[in-house]
Amino acid sequence: MVVCIPDLPAALLRWAREQGLGRVLLATTLTGGCLNRVRRLHFAQGETRVLKTPGASMAGVDPAYAAEAAGLRLLDTPLGPLLPVPELLGEDFLLLSDLGCSSPCPGYWRDLGHGLARIHARTLPAFGMPPDDTSDTPLRARGWMYGLEADGWRFFTERQLLPLARQALRAQPALQRAVDRLVPQVRQLIPQQPPVVLHGDLWHGNVSSGPQGQPALLDPAAHGGWAEMDLAMTHLFGGFPAEFHQAYDELHPPLPGLAGRLALYQLPALLNHVRLFGAGYLPQVAAHLARYVTV
Repeated sequence: MVVCIPDLPAALLRWAREQGLGRVLLATTLTGGCLNRVRRLHFAQGETRVLKTPGASMAGVDPAYAAEAAGLRLLDTPLGPLLPVPELLGEDFLLLSDLGCSSPCPGYWRDLGHGLARIHARTLPAFGMPPDDTSDTPLRARGWMYGLEADGWRFFTERQLLPLARQALRAQPALQRAVDRLVPQVRQLIPQQPPVVLHGDLWHGNVSSGPQGQPALLDPAAHGGWAEMDLAMTHLFGGFPAEFHQAYDELHPPLPGLAGRLALYQLPALLNHVRLFGAGYLPQVAAHLARYVTV
């Protein structure tokens, strides 16, 4: 019997034949991921892989899967949690090893906190990611982390905060002016920190449990940046439990005043959500700005 799964990239089918995996017998849709279509592929020889392709909302947007693959390789280290390393087969999709899904193991959040602290122990020579052919359009997909900067404050303002604000706040001049007033204060608000390896989009939807229930990181926007940026994301969109933060602090004690900086660090993510998902996130942007400037 010939099984036909629609919309599978031809390069993927060629790769499967070369690897001896046989035909794709079943493609099941996985939950999670707001912009991409994610499916688990079941091959004739019994193996599975996870396939990510652009979703309907990504029409006309470069998904920058090469950058995501580079980020997964950056995060895949014996110093941190074991992470899937994809095999990039083409520009239009990303193939990942299948972590499966099981119930979290005892100590899941503690292990995740320790693992992230170990990842943040890896310093890098600069902020950002090496530029590629998307560097001239920094908002293509997750390309806002592209470019390398020695100055972390300049990277935060010129590569993240200001470009995202210009895109997200075109119809909100008052909020754009508030962002402009905030920029000169950033050097006084954020203490000097080295660039370290970041996940880059560390909200609770991007963590999962692997085959033995161990923590795993998904869907990164990995780059060099301030460790506090990742921590700020763990307080956004539902947040992580206290057990995670206590474990992280054991290995990577926070700098004084972190709680007062969290809203500042969260602004790029919220602006990106306005850009991608609409005005429903504008009240959060306004509230976060109001902690630092008059809105």
